[in-house]
Amino acid sequence: SLTGLLQAATRQDDYYVESRFVNLAQALEALHRLLNPEQTKYLSKSDLNSLKAALKQHWPSSVSVTVQGQFLGSLPNNLSFRTRLTELFSEAFAVVRALSSFKTPDELARVVEDYRNGISHGSSKKKVDPVVFSSLAKLLALVLRYHLLKKLGWKHRTLVKLLKAFPANDGLFIDALVFAEDLGRKP
Repeated sequence: SLTGLLQAATRQDDYYVESRFVNLAQALEALHRLLNPEQTKYLSKSDLNSLKAALKQHWPSSVSVTVQGQFLGSLPNNLSFRTRLTELFSEAFAVVRALSSFKTPDELARVVEDYRNGISHGSSKKKVDPVVFSSLAKLLALVLRYHLLKKLGWKHRTLVKLLKAFPANDGLFIDALVFAEDLGRKP
């Protein structure tokens, strides 16, 4: 639920920083799916079938039917993790840019994807300092907060100001939310 995701983004439990990072990355992916239920595939089923049929016509005769089937069956059609992150980061990039050195939403998405894959799949050859994971987790939490609060009716401009003012202090962030609500303001 949106409320559960918001609580996860505003609390810093005593998780290992790597676990917090992966949890936030997965929460962002889930949020993108919730916010964009119609946006799941690159191609419609009929377009994908047309592409497969066109590819079949041009196979070299030396490629076995089994290999053809394996290749065509593995064509990716779901939106990638990185594509989903890039879309979420793009809208909230005013906050990200103010608090990090990332130049583009795609650059941040690529780094998050690489580190997430390194932890989840053991595919990283480089050792990462926990400070890097901590910094990335803070950025992911900010982006998650941004989108959840926007979904709850907060305006972009207000969110950018609030998230820049309270980027890493969860208690102050929640106090600011409560204060704004107590004033009876429509955020």
